Amino acid sequence: MSQVDLSKLPVPQLLEDLDFEALYLEDLASFRAHMGNRWTAKLESDPVIKLLEVGAYRKLLNRARVNDAAKALLLAYAKEGDLDQLAANVSLQRLVIRAANPNTIPPTELLLESDDALRERVQLRSCPIASRRCCTWLTVARSTKRYSTNADGAWSCGSTHGDDWASR
Repeated sequence: MSQVDLSKLPVPQLLEDLDFEALYLEDLASFRAHMGNRWTAKLESDPVIKLLEVGAYRKLLNRARVNDAAKALLLAYAKEGDLDQLAANVSLQRLVIRAANPNTIPPTELLLESDDALRERVQLRSCPIASRRCCTWLTVARSTKRYSTNADGAWSCGSTHGDDWASR
């Protein structure tokens, strides 16, 4: 089973560069185009310069917010709750590794599956060929610690029952 290495994908084009200087110079050029030769700022402390800097910084923050929102929708970048939402799109939810127990001393906290493990299961479930079987196999194999990866990254089962043991 081959899997796309999400870390090797190129950065999506929908993400905008966060370059304060470029935004500032763009605003400055626009302002000068509108003012013509009537405005020449000699000092960095000129109020117009400060307003242009504030405007460029606000644009930068807005771009960062939009970038973060876009990343939350991409499997390679999604984290925590955003990743849980993507998992729900393919009928998966985060596995419970250890249930919370307030009666133990000290109380044990809920331990859930890591982002990387959930991302991998979502990626497997999204595979159109035998995805349900692959995901079930991986879930069972992980829970019984009966799997490993080969040198080429393919999953292999450590059980003596062969490939069909997870479907029993």
